[in-house]
Amino acid sequence: MAFLKLLKTVGDSGRFQLINAILMSIPLLVVPSHMLIQNFTAATPQHHCRVPWLENASLEALKDSPWNLSKESLMRVVIPWEHDSLSRCSRYVRPQWQLLLNDSADVLDDVEIEGCVDGWEFDSTDFRSTIVTEWKLVCDKQAMKRMAQSVYMGGLLVGGFFLGGLADKIGRRSVILTSNFLVGVSGVAAAFAPTFALYSVARFFDGMFIIGAYLNAFTLALEWLHPNHLVIFNMMNGHTYSVGQFVLAGLAYSMRNWRYLQLTASVMFFFLFIISWFPPESARWLAQQQRYEDTLKSLKKVSLDIEVNLPITLKKEMENDTTVKRQKTYTSLDLIRIPVLRKRSLILFFIWFATSFSYYGIAMNLQAFDVNIYVLMLMFAVIDIPSKLFAFFAITNIGRRVSQAGWLLLAGVTCVVIIFIPSDCIATPSEALLGQYCTAGSSMLLS
Repeated sequence: MAFLKLLKTVGDSGRFQLINAILMSIPLLVVPSHMLIQNFTAATPQHHCRVPWLENASLEALKDSPWNLSKESLMRVVIPWEHDSLSRCSRYVRPQWQLLLNDSADVLDDVEIEGCVDGWEFDSTDFRSTIVTEWKLVCDKQAMKRMAQSVYMGGLLVGGFFLGGLADKIGRRSVILTSNFLVGVSGVAAAFAPTFALYSVARFFDGMFIIGAYLNAFTLALEWLHPNHLVIFNMMNGHTYSVGQFVLAGLAYSMRNWRYLQLTASVMFFFLFIISWFPPESARWLAQQQRYEDTLKSLKKVSLDIEVNLPITLKKEMENDTTVKRQKTYTSLDLIRIPVLRKRSLILFFIWFATSFSYYGIAMNLQAFDVNIYVLMLMFAVIDIPSKLFAFFAITNIGRRVSQAGWLLLAGVTCVVIIFIPSDCIATPSEALLGQYCTAGSSMLLS
C-alpha cells in the first residue's frame, strides 16, 4: 500500500506508463513468430517415393513415343494409389504396366511393395525447404515432427516455472535482458542446426527463454500501472499478439526456406535486447527488496519533480509493510494449503489448461484444415482482433465469470463439432476459425 501511495504521488497514469507499456508490448510482435513458426518451418509438403529411373534421360524417349507418356501416368505404374492420391510411403518393386492401359485395373494381390528406399520427392510449390524435407521426417519418422513441437512447449513450461521465480530474486529487468539475448542466440542456433537433435535442443532453449522474456516484460509493465489500467493493458497486449500473427504470415510467405525464416525471426530478438535497456527496473520490486535509494532513482524517471523530503514518511510505511511481510511469509504452496485458494487455483489451472490446449491445438496444426496455410494464418490473425475486443467489452460490462463461461462453452462445442466434420468439408476451416475466436477471447478474459 505504501508503494501505491508513492507511485500515485509521482504519477501512475502519465506518459512514462504509456511508453513503458508500449516497450514491454513490443516483444508480442515477435512472439508468434516463434510460438507458431513450426506451421511453416515444419510443414509437410505433398510427397511420394522417389523413383530414380523416372528421372533418367530415358523418360524423354518415353514422352516421344507413340503413347505420349507423361510422368504423372508413369507414376501410377510405380506407386500405389491410396486415399485418392499417390502413396506417400510405399512403391511397387516392379512397375505395374497393365495400369497404363486401364487405370482401374486391379493390382495382383501378390505384387511386391517396398518402402521409399531411394528417398522421397517433395512438392516445392508452397515450401522450398522445411525441417521435414531436409531431415525426411515422414512415414516412420513423422512422429519426430510432433516431438519437436513438444520439446519447444517443454521449454515454455520449464522457463515459466524457473525464470518467474528467478525474476523475483534478481529483478525483472535482468531476466528480460538475458532472456531476449538468449532467445536470439538459441533461435539462430536452431537456424544453423546441422541435425534434428541439435535443432530440438536449440528450440527447447528458445521456448524456455522466450516465456521468460514475455512474462517478465508483462509483469514489469503491470508493476508501473494503476490497477484501473490493467484491463486496457491486457487488451493492448492481446491485439499486439494478433498483429504479430500478421508479421509471421508475411515473413513466412516471403521466405519459403525454413532456415531463412527461423533466422529472421530470431535476429529480431537482438533488437528487443537493445530496447530492453531503456525501461527502468520495477520500483515496486526494488521497494520489496528494501533498496529504497534505487527505488527513488527509478521513480525519478517517472517524475523529476520528486522532492528530497517526500519519501521520508513513505519510506517508514514501506519498512512497516516489509516488517509485516517478514512476520508472515507466503509461498506458492499456500495456493494449495488454504482451502479457498486451493479451490480457486485448481479451477483456474484447469481453465488455463483447457484454453491453451484448444487454442494451440488449432493454431499449431494449420495444415490439417486443407486450406492455403498462409491465408489461414492471416484469417486467424484477423479473427483474433474482434474476439479480444469483444472480450474487453464483456469484462467491463458483464464481468469475467459469466463471459468466461460463455466463451468456454462455445469453444468446447465448436471443438467437439470439428471432430465429426469430414476433413474435406468446407465447414472444417470455418469451425476452426470459430473455435479460434472463442479460445482467443477466453485467453483474453483470463489475463
